[in-house]
Amino acid sequence: MNNLKKILIATDFSEQSQFSISRAIDIAKTTKAELIIMHVAQKDFFDKIIMGIIPLANKIFMKPKEYATQLLKSQIKELSRHKLKIHYVVVASSHPAIKILQYVRSHKIDLLVIGAHGKYSIHDWFVGTTAEYITRKTICPVLIVKKLPKKTYQKILVPVDFSAASRMALQFAGQLFSKKNLHILHVGDHEYADLLKKESNLSKEKLKAMRQAILHFLSDKTKQFIKKCNNKFTRFPHTVKLGYPGTVIIKEAQQLKQDLVVMGTKGHSQMHYIFLGRVASRVLIEIDKDILLVPPT
Repeated sequence: MNNLKKILIATDFSEQSQFSISRAIDIAKTTKAELIIMHVAQKDFFDKIIMGIIPLANKIFMKPKEYATQLLKSQIKELSRHKLKIHYVVVASSHPAIKILQYVRSHKIDLLVIGAHGKYSIHDWFVGTTAEYITRKTICPVLIVKKLPKKTYQKILVPVDFSAASRMALQFAGQLFSKKNLHILHVGDHEYADLLKKESNLSKEKLKAMRQAILHFLSDKTKQFIKKCNNKFTRFPHTVKLGYPGTVIIKEAQQLKQDLVVMGTKGHSQMHYIFLGRVASRVLIEIDKDILLVPPT
């Protein structure tokens, strides 16, 4: 992707943060982007992590920022074998999300990469208060890495709702990843499914015909949407389902064995769901896949 020049990785030195660094390196090798590894030093949080790694850390008379700087210097030295342009930055703040977003804006970051923690609890440092705040406020795409990277992304699910936000997400995915790896999903508004349930007085044959007509209509609409995004996407596989978006997206990602889910962070205001909010939050927390959230510009 020619426009991807700067990738920021937010790290807290956890194992999951190392996953995000590995994934960012894979992307940088393809895009030739510059990498910046950032740590926001929080004293209480830093002490908790370091004491678990180095039992004698309490005898090292260093400030958290100084120790983090040493760790990052050592890490970047190890990463030099990748022949990439890698920098680091360490700042102190009790509000990591705000500090990260300030850096994103002031340094014109094109992609932010962060790691997930634990079981992706809403109370985790990144996936929770920090990640959800970032996804609401970010001006650049955010990749949240939950899995140890074993290979480049081979199967990528892109849910769309025909909004400008989902168009941006699809276009970004098409630029950043191999187009042959994309699978597009549209989840028909749950009121379609509710309508079918209400028509209980109709025969099974008529209900089936109504369902097929709705799916055919939405499939044609999905094809038109894909074509408007980019003519090169016209042959991409796509699936249309009826139901609640969060539930369906998670189920489809599991059944299709996707490596990554790419979503726009704001959906169509006239529909009965918005990607940013209950849907994105649920997918972010519950899905065991990496997720890339793309804000509208």
